[in-house]
Amino acid sequence: NIPAFTYGSNTTGSDIIGVATVTATEGGCVSSVMSFTLTLKAEPVPANVPNIVVCAGDAVSTTFTANTGGGEVFSWTNSNPLIGLPASGVGNLAFNAAGNTTGGNIVSTIIVLGTKNGCTTTVANQETFTITLQPTPVVVQQSNLSSCPGSGQGQIDFTSNTDPGTSYSWSVTNFAALGLGSGSDVTDN
Repeated sequence: NIPAFTYGSNTTGSDIIGVATVTATEGGCVSSVMSFTLTLKAEPVPANVPNIVVCAGDAVSTTFTANTGGGEVFSWTNSNPLIGLPASGVGNLAFNAAGNTTGGNIVSTIIVLGTKNGCTTTVANQETFTITLQPTPVVVQQSNLSSCPGSGQGQIDFTSNTDPGTSYSWSVTNFAALGLGSGSDVTDN
């Protein structure tokens, strides 16, 4: 008898086949050879997916592949549905990123498993990547300003939920008549 054993790992992408041959002997008589195969099916190992960074409303599309050459069924989990993707699903990813006015990034970890011929990706070979939903700046409303000719106007600072590091692009109509040296600019906070 072949003793009990645990099949080894097979991330080659192809099945590994062994042939066992058996003969029996009794009282000097030998049986015909009996043979059978032992097949270690290939484990589907999902290919690397680079981390993804998006803004609100961006289309996100990722096609999964594996070492086993096609025909896999991919399932995935999403640690943070706030990015606009359900907590779990089957198949490739295709969605539009949700809105994010929190002022900070929303990061989600995606874990992908493949299944083929009854075998599923082991924990050690799961593909893990992140989707980062960057915040949409929300500019704080500036009060309307009015003044008499010759009056001074201090600097008008812009702020948003994403400061510091936010870049502001601005323009003013009738800038020359108002006394501004320029009608538009880009400034950083």
